Amino acid sequence: MSAEIEFLQRILLSMAAGALIGIEREYTKHQQTVGARSFALVSLLGCLSVILSQPVLFALPIELPFLPYIGLVAVIGYAFLIYYFLAKKEFFGITTTLALPLAYTFGMFIGYGFFVVAIIGAVVTTLLLYSRRYSHLFVQQLTEVEVADALQFAIVLFIAYPLLSDSPLLFFGLALPLKKFVEIIIILSLISFLGFLVVRFIGQRAIPLTGFFAGFVSALAVTASLSERSRQARVDQWVLCAGIAAANIASLLGDVLVLLYISVPLLSTLYPTYAVMVLALLLASLPFFKHQPNKAFTIKLDQPFSVISGLKFALVIFVIMVVTQYISAMGSSALYVASFFAGIVSITSVVVSLSLQASLGSLSLSEAARGIFLAIAGGWLMKAGTVAVGASPELRKRIFPVLVLALGAGIAALLLTVH
Repeated sequence: MSAEIEFLQRILLSMAAGALIGIEREYTKHQQTVGARSFALVSLLGCLSVILSQPVLFALPIELPFLPYIGLVAVIGYAFLIYYFLAKKEFFGITTTLALPLAYTFGMFIGYGFFVVAIIGAVVTTLLLYSRRYSHLFVQQLTEVEVADALQFAIVLFIAYPLLSDSPLLFFGLALPLKKFVEIIIILSLISFLGFLVVRFIGQRAIPLTGFFAGFVSALAVTASLSERSRQARVDQWVLCAGIAAANIASLLGDVLVLLYISVPLLSTLYPTYAVMVLALLLASLPFFKHQPNKAFTIKLDQPFSVISGLKFALVIFVIMVVTQYISAMGSSALYVASFFAGIVSITSVVVSLSLQASLGSLSLSEAARGIFLAIAGGWLMKAGTVAVGASPELRKRIFPVLVLALGAGIAALLLTVH
């Protein structure tokens, strides 16, 4: 490629990156002073400052190594001058003021030849600016306690986690991969957080969808909550059944995500079992999902990114991990019994524990697969017991056979595929 063509490419790309941000600023009508043309020219200025500062494309008679940084300071000063004059008109938005130096910086990246980095930066910046209304809506939906918990979770994620060592933690002769363990807790919390957002925003409009995302947090909690509601007068039992089925489908999919992260070979072993259970549950629940509700309900969940909640969940997983590692030395039968009863407390904890042991080689794939399925059986029997004790006869009659069918299909798949 000739120097002239590459020069034209960088100019056009830098202008496009700046214009993308500027179009968003004009579209949202937050201000009329700085728009697509201004942002495009600022980004072009950043690109040209780099080209003029050193012989990137052309042999220059003089090198100006500090020109890009002088230009950046000038753009920052220009941006704050705009903010000053707008503030005198009682317009106090500072987003555009911050976006201008970013556009210049992306132009600099393009000038240096980092095209992909600049494009990604421009797109992400535009999306962030465009999400203003949604981000404000999200913040308004949160309570003060939830905001505090979110900040604590961010401290754990971005400050405490990077300080952890990659070396396994020795605990009474057991080698525990502490960093990977914390990573799993973070992933589970983020999945729960996604479910929490959907539950918070959709509210009363779609209980099957609400039940699905709430199932990532706790399918047992959803089952217990909807079973209790089924005893109220004039409730739509079909909608409640759809919510319970959706929560249990989400619970299975959540375990699949955990296995995908920890041990792909173990997931390959258990994939047919999970696929058959999800398919059976989905097909058996189709009448529930097709039913048009005549009344909406809500499901109240605590914030899932609470550090205290995360520590409690981590403690449960840690205890089950240690117990199952010790019991696995007593033989497969003892491990299976322990997995079954641990699954009554938390299926995900057993999935994490046994998949970590399988990835470390302390358990065979078949033993880990059987232990995980027994944990699923224990958890599902707990849900069935919750329905039997807490649900109305009508709900029990409809959802109980669905849970039994899915569990039976999983047993058949496990016997056929795991040897």
